[in-house]
Amino acid sequence: MKKSRKIVLSLLLLAALSYVARGVYRSGHYVSTDDATVESQVVNLAPRVSGVVEKVLVSEHQLVRRGQLLLMLEAQDYRTAAQQARAHLATLDQSARSQNLKVRWSQQQLQSDLEQSRARIAAAQARVQEAVEAETASAHQIESSELTSQQTNLGVETARRSWAAALESSRAEKAQAERAQLDWQRYQKLYAQEAISKQQLDQARADWLSQTNRALAQEQQAAALGNQIQVQRTSYRGGLEDTVVRRQNREQARAVVQRSQAEVAQALAQLHEAENGRTQIALEKQFLREIEARRSEAKEQLNQAELNLGYTKIYAPWDGVVGQRPSEVGAYLKAGQVGLQLVSATPWVVANFKETQLARLQAGQRASIWVDFNSGHKLEAHVDSLQPATGSRFSLIPPENASGNWVKVVQRIPVKLVLEHPSPNLLPGMSATVEVEIR
Repeated sequence: MKKSRKIVLSLLLLAALSYVARGVYRSGHYVSTDDATVESQVVNLAPRVSGVVEKVLVSEHQLVRRGQLLLMLEAQDYRTAAQQARAHLATLDQSARSQNLKVRWSQQQLQSDLEQSRARIAAAQARVQEAVEAETASAHQIESSELTSQQTNLGVETARRSWAAALESSRAEKAQAERAQLDWQRYQKLYAQEAISKQQLDQARADWLSQTNRALAQEQQAAALGNQIQVQRTSYRGGLEDTVVRRQNREQARAVVQRSQAEVAQALAQLHEAENGRTQIALEKQFLREIEARRSEAKEQLNQAELNLGYTKIYAPWDGVVGQRPSEVGAYLKAGQVGLQLVSATPWVVANFKETQLARLQAGQRASIWVDFNSGHKLEAHVDSLQPATGSRFSLIPPENASGNWVKVVQRIPVKLVLEHPSPNLLPGMSATVEVEIR
């Protein structure tokens, strides 16, 4: 009997020592807590525009996939707005193209007008130069012609005086020749009467012939001088006529100068007017920039209208399960008003460890999780991250230890654990027990 009691006590002692040893071992290699819950993303899906619900394509607790269409609002108003924005943008595009072509045509026309005006100015200035040179040459020719006419006139006066003197001489010689002829006739009678000698008769005849020749020579000289006067008078008249013609040429050259100067002034005015076209082009460019600005604004409005049209449809952002009952068809939803809730199909666990358990706890360590609904099934996980502050610091009213009576309380730090193989049976809010291997 005593021996059986000893055996029992030995077994009990051995079991107690084993339990203590196991507790000591696990306390050095594991940390655990039963303050853990299953978490998952729960998102309130709301439209970004207001409208009446047209279609609800899911029901409560339905499993949906990422990108699946869940709810549609009536989109006719937004579709009309997008069409109007698109038409307005097309109109502005056409206006911008037309204005751009107008600016390019105006620039080309301005360049052409400037080149033509400069060419007309150069041609008119060349004609002015030619006309001025012609006028200057005509003035020199007139001056030379007038000088020649004066010299010719002086020659005519000199010749006329010489002709008058020669004519007077011719009359005197002719009178002498007539007297000599009368003397010769008288000597012939005296010779017939033998009143004079033959020699005296011959001398009288010789005197008469000599005087006659001198009178004839003088008359010829006077006639030659008369002819010379006629020639010089003709030359003088030609010089006067030439002077008149050259004066007319000078007047014509002056008229050409005036016309050419007027053409230069007109061409300069046209050039100035063409250069004023730069201002018009600047205004047209400014108008084009305004059109481009309105076009950019219209493009933004079209983008916003198309976005608003797209916002009439709500899609699932990830795989999950529809939570709250969705809105009914015909209900009016404002922008930002919850239309339905979606629970993510990828849960995780948040364990609230005491601050005294965190000395060797770090990301990446392996963990085991037992969820209360199936506590006999162990789930594998690993530590993902530690919250950067205690849970109480993120509460609505954080504790203020500097006021009132303070009692030291061990704080807890939320630790996120990611499941190696997430189970769809894990629902947000379920309780769990977590054990992390820290060595």
